[in-house]
Amino acid sequence: MLNADADTIYPKDWIEEMTVPLINNRDVAITYGRFSFIPIGSTGRVTYYFYEMLADLSRFYNNFKKTEAVNVYGFNSGFRRQQGLQVDGFNHPPGTNEDGYRALKLTQKGFGKMYRVSKPNAIVWTTDRRIQIDGGLWKAVNKRLKRLFNIK
Repeated sequence: MLNADADTIYPKDWIEEMTVPLINNRDVAITYGRFSFIPIGSTGRVTYYFYEMLADLSRFYNNFKKTEAVNVYGFNSGFRRQQGLQVDGFNHPPGTNEDGYRALKLTQKGFGKMYRVSKPNAIVWTTDRRIQIDGGLWKAVNKRLKRLFNIK
């Protein structure tokens, strides 16, 4: 089962790149991938390039200091349907991210590990809608840094 959003553009090889690890490796429970932003607000693409580099560093940090699951986003992930049903799929406790929580449930149930699809031909392009909802880029950066380092 692949998760996708209407405000995201998927490259022609995306389905294959996201499913091959699940098909070929029974030790993979969930796949997730990289993304870049399509600006819908006033923030330019060059600024987002640097933001995405910072985001990649935070994902690297998350893998070692937190959990890889926080790097899983619903608009760019996939898992086996039967296994998703066995862990109650999209249900999650209030205050948690449904996609990351599902990734944790799949791995904790013993279905395998998380697999980051990093091939350039699998990068999706999504709008900066969530950043705009957070009040713009700088407010979003501040919010994400606080979350990254557990600052209240």
